[in-house]
Amino acid sequence: DVYLLDERRQVLAAVEAGQVVPGAGALAWLPRPAADVAWTMRGGSPRGADLVIGYAPVAGSGWGVVVATPLAETLADLEHLKVQAIAVFSMLMAVVVLAVLLAWRTLVRPLRALAETSEQIAAGAIGTTVASTVASTGPREIVELAREFNQMSLALRDARQGLEDRIAER
Repeated sequence: DVYLLDERRQVLAAVEAGQVVPGAGALAWLPRPAADVAWTMRGGSPRGADLVIGYAPVAGSGWGVVVATPLAETLADLEHLKVQAIAVFSMLMAVVVLAVLLAWRTLVRPLRALAETSEQIAAGAIGTTVASTVASTGPREIVELAREFNQMSLALRDARQGLEDRIAER
């Protein structure tokens, strides 16, 4: 709705819901600005609707224009934007969860297998190797680490066997 105010801040004419309304009789609820300064506020209509009301002076005339729009209509774009932001945030969180799961699968699981195998070797199971699935998949660095670990474990087993053979020969 749009209202035209004169220099005394009285309503000269209005357009409400597309209809021209002359005079000010039915518009007593409309705030009357006291200064030639633009302003906005939240108010209500006689029908109880929440409104966003804005006033702007018409330069050099002493007149002013008041625009009143329903709050729900004013905030509709923000509500739509909020829904979009929530959707984008949800998708982003899904991507983050997938990235964490991928990192877990490609990094943590093979490193945990290496740690478990090293614990077995420390407990006396010399010659134990990392499973072939860990030693052949994953990032290049993890594959190389698993391969070198297996070679070290087998070399340690062979060296121990060699020492045991020498002791048995004596």
